[in-house]
Amino acid sequence: MFASLANATLTCTLPAGMEGNLRINATNTVFLGAPLVVGGNLEISAGTFDVTIANNYQISVGGSWVNSGGTFNEQNGTVVFTGTGTVSAETFWNFELNTAGTITLAGALDVNGNLTVTAGTFAAGANQINIAGDWSNAGIFTAGTGTVVFDGGIAQSLASGGSAFNNLTVSKSANTLTFGSIVTVTSTLALSSGTLAP
Repeated sequence: MFASLANATLTCTLPAGMEGNLRINATNTVFLGAPLVVGGNLEISAGTFDVTIANNYQISVGGSWVNSGGTFNEQNGTVVFTGTGTVSAETFWNFELNTAGTITLAGALDVNGNLTVTAGTFAAGANQINIAGDWSNAGIFTAGTGTVVFDGGIAQSLASGGSAFNNLTVSKSANTLTFGSIVTVTSTLALSSGTLAP
């Protein structure tokens, strides 16, 4: 656990693998100084947690991601979930699942880069997912009653991996969303702006 820092920033290099939980409880900013592997839960309760723009260090989490009052600066980094747990409302750059378990959303998810399910189950529940990059699924996506919104200004691709979507919305300021495989939408497919190439 990090204690509160009154008037400073901290660049930290943590052990290569941490079996337990990690809690960020700072006054200012904690910058990563190396890739981070957390075996349990990662909680941001106060302050700012930054992956460091010069390096965009990867974070691997074996449990849940809980933001209970702090700020996560995702920069252009990747967060990989390797176990079973929940993810609170958060903004990530690249978001990846590579697990034998299930990751369940506990709030809205905003992905400014790519969303990749390499393995495992990704459960959306009733939550909205906004994605500005590519969606690639080689595992299982359980859509629940939520909505997935493709909102990137760049060209985007969607490889569903055979998993269905509940609501799917294309709301792009420019360019095209291209389906890389058959996409099933069980409720509403909406084209608000941009181009869809099924």
